[in-house]
Amino acid sequence: YPTPDGVSFDLHDITDRKQAEEALLESEIRFRHFVASNIIGIIVSDPEGTIYEANEAFLSTMGYTQDDLAAGRMNWITMTAPEDRAQSMRALEELFATGRFQPFEKDYLTKDGKRVPVLIGGTFFRREGSSPLLLAFVLDLTARKEMERQKDLMLGMTSHEMKTPLAALKGTFQLLQRRLKRLSTRADHVSPEVGAFFDDLSERLTASARQVDVQTRLINDLLDVSR
Repeated sequence: YPTPDGVSFDLHDITDRKQAEEALLESEIRFRHFVASNIIGIIVSDPEGTIYEANEAFLSTMGYTQDDLAAGRMNWITMTAPEDRAQSMRALEELFATGRFQPFEKDYLTKDGKRVPVLIGGTFFRREGSSPLLLAFVLDLTARKEMERQKDLMLGMTSHEMKTPLAALKGTFQLLQRRLKRLSTRADHVSPEVGAFFDDLSERLTASARQVDVQTRLINDLLDVSR
């Protein structure tokens, strides 16, 4: 389309650019709403660990405030538990190589030094005129870890409470079998009825001990499945 001074422009190109800008703005608004919803912790940092942005879900989990964030007192590398930093560095290498890193579990240290188990994953993103930044989600696993601890405790108690009586019962059967064997060998002249009783009792004790073994294996299998 020509203008009065003779310069022409492409209305189609301008329309496409405006639509792209509106789509980008709408996408950013949706993302900002997601961050503000505090469903999950979200942070924006540089590769050196300095956190520039964080939502309330992350700040409350870690015991920090917006003032701490504004003062530059939050660095996800120093906040990582010492034994997990090597794994974090490997994730950073994956980030530089692929532009993202697969979610993994580690422990963060809160402002007052408490440990918080988290699941973290992230990706690089670039802002115009600035270096690439890390965008990461951080999921607090404290509740899940506590449930796992309670489950392990329950399994341990169940194993002890169910297997201990069976072990004692099997020991009793084996003791009776040994005593019965000694008694039968010492008896010189027993009636056929008594001999038949001894044989029947021995078979029943053997079968009972075998059933105890079956129940013990069943409990072990159930515990393995539960784990």
